[in-house]
Amino acid sequence: MTTTAADPAATTFTLQGDREVVMTRAFAAPRALVWRAITEAGHFARWWGPREYTCTVREMDVRPGGRWEAEQSTPAGAVHRFWGEYVEVTPPARLVHTQHYLEFPPLTVTITLDERDGETTLTSVTRFDVPESRADTLGMGMEWGARQSIDRLAELVTTL
Repeated sequence: MTTTAADPAATTFTLQGDREVVMTRAFAAPRALVWRAITEAGHFARWWGPREYTCTVREMDVRPGGRWEAEQSTPAGAVHRFWGEYVEVTPPARLVHTQHYLEFPPLTVTITLDERDGETTLTSVTRFDVPESRADTLGMGMEWGARQSIDRLAELVTTL
């Protein structure tokens, strides 16, 4: 399944196999700039999460074995805590980390940044341990939140 918004620059969201979600988005920015936006806590907090949520980064030690932790707060006051560990860090091209949320099994996110003619394509592959985890996460609104996050990232890189 692939869904794409009407905007040609929008994020593609594809279910791959029974355990992966692949998102891609092109940015009119060099990959070093996109890399900064996804790996520097101050920038990350400005785009990660749905539009009406606020993000607080508790920890962001971007190195293999380093930890990260962030909270998304809703307007109603609910707090969603996410955390994980960086597995691979290859600036400015590749970032692999685990992600934990509630009681769900951890998942692995692999982000690659490919630059061509000053435009950077971000590809994010989220791999779930079991198909049921992907189904549950999608059912909780993963696509809705992820699309808004990537849209916010696209807006942020135009200001850096």
